[in-house]
Amino acid sequence: MTAKSTSSSFVLVTIGNVAVASAQWYLVWLFARQSGPSAVGDYSALIALMTPVFISAQLGLRNLYITLRKKVRWSTYLFVRSCGVAFSVAVVIGLLGLLGHSSTPSLFLAILFIKISDSFADLFCARLQQAERLPEIGIVQLLNAILTAGVTTIIMLNTTSVVSAVWGAAVVAAIASASTAVLAGTTGKDEGILSDDPKKSTAPQTRGIELRGSFTRLVSDARTLAIAGTPLSLMQGIYSLLSYVPLGIVAWFGTVQDVGRFTGAAYLVVAANLVGASVEAVVLPAYRRTFEARGAGALLHQALRRSTVIALALMPLLLLAVLIGPLLLGRVYGPEFAISR
Repeated sequence: MTAKSTSSSFVLVTIGNVAVASAQWYLVWLFARQSGPSAVGDYSALIALMTPVFISAQLGLRNLYITLRKKVRWSTYLFVRSCGVAFSVAVVIGLLGLLGHSSTPSLFLAILFIKISDSFADLFCARLQQAERLPEIGIVQLLNAILTAGVTTIIMLNTTSVVSAVWGAAVVAAIASASTAVLAGTTGKDEGILSDDPKKSTAPQTRGIELRGSFTRLVSDARTLAIAGTPLSLMQGIYSLLSYVPLGIVAWFGTVQDVGRFTGAAYLVVAANLVGASVEAVVLPAYRRTFEARGAGALLHQALRRSTVIALALMPLLLLAVLIGPLLLGRVYGPEFAISR
């Protein structure tokens, strides 16, 4: 990838990430303006409950697909992600019952549907990312954000129902996931669970041996992904959990209105995550090439240098958020969202 194409890819991916985050913020703003802090609190509490669980169960498969040195079939990645999604659904339902959350079941199901769609879309993006078809990821994200904002606005203006608006966003998420899957399917075919070689015998006994061999390989490869992905999954899950701990504390000791106010404030410091996600999508394939060509030492030096530059560039933004953030909340969301610094 040339410097020019890398730069254009970074711009498109950044635009896509910013658009998706902006759409998420727009939903909070729309619910705040139309229904007040309670609506934002219900929506945000469910997001905070589900996000760490889904991220932890993803096992970092998107990154593993690009960086894992052992060849593992695409079908195994899909199998492991499906198992992770099923596990996440079970855990989330259990937590909801354990905590006694009083949210609307329909709202819970809509957000759960969004999380499932996003989880599969995340894995499909891995194939595009490995093929360095990054502009396509950015374009899908941009269209997803535009449709989400448009659909939810139309629904809210006509029904004033937060639940209906979130279901509209869920339909858009499913369409985006399906679109990403179609694009990922054009990157090349991986070996399936069973061989399609017509020359091989189709006798029942031979077929049974092939099935047992394929199942054994599936289990072995799935174990490989689980072992390799667990450290990354723990890191990402803990990071996600810590980012939602303050919201959880507010929900535990405060009211649903307090959760809504806190969520509005939290969206003012999302810039660092946007830049980080964009950089990761662009540099990860290049890091893989650096490791293979020049070794771990060169990769570590390159990563530390870039990380230092990014950290220094973002620090002023954090200070700016602390200084002017409280002044913006009341004006952006309404007087009910005003809080002290």
